[in-house]
Amino acid sequence: MTDRLVTPIRLLDGDGQARPRFNSNMHDEECPCLGAYDTGIPHTGPHYVWMAYLRSDHQDPQYRREQWLRDYYLFSVTYLTCLLSGSNIFHCQMFFWNQLQQKFVSFSVDAYRRRVFPDDRKEFKCSGWTFQRLTVTAAQETAMYEFLAEQVRRGAHFNQVGAYLMCLRPTNTGGRSWFCSQLDVATLQHAGFLRNVSPHSVYPGQLYDLIKNSGQFTILESDDSPVRTRRIYEQVGEVAIDNDEMSLRFD
Repeated sequence: MTDRLVTPIRLLDGDGQARPRFNSNMHDEECPCLGAYDTGIPHTGPHYVWMAYLRSDHQDPQYRREQWLRDYYLFSVTYLTCLLSGSNIFHCQMFFWNQLQQKFVSFSVDAYRRRVFPDDRKEFKCSGWTFQRLTVTAAQETAMYEFLAEQVRRGAHFNQVGAYLMCLRPTNTGGRSWFCSQLDVATLQHAGFLRNVSPHSVYPGQLYDLIKNSGQFTILESDDSPVRTRRIYEQVGEVAIDNDEMSLRFD
């Protein structure tokens, strides 16, 4: 994984310190997608970020070992999260389209990796994932990417205690560590969304509902991986995506 993957364009201040910031006047050329996801031409299209949610009936090998109880001291957080939240969603992560590198970049934190990490090879190709595509501004997209990139650069850890105790005693670690939905809520708040929500007590399934019902987002929802759809587009056809449907056109 290269440093360039997690170094957004506007991450460094004049003193050389990494500091995320939100600037409502940012332009397309300063965001990861360059406004080119739909058309392939910079500055001609909308801006998106994606939320990915993993259900307990999944077949993703990256997260199967968590169900074998190897990564927790007491019992599986998968089981605990689903039980306490009343949802079959137990994990979430956010990802972006990087136009310059022509790849998706996801950011996640979990018990296996133990820290916030980027991934430009994740295809979400196994069953069990649900996706929300959120339409945002260039400034919001950049602010979220920068915030997540700084967590990687700082080496922010997995908040295992917070994941266990969120229903009893939500824990604010001051950004030193995160569980998955805590990180994603904080990221959305960094761009001005979900301001009245406490990140420290939101389960992944609750975040799915918050985004769907908040009225703050234009959402396209699907169980088909956008990464896989894009791969098909690159290989055999032309992808057409709008706010109402996802379809493939073949020449």
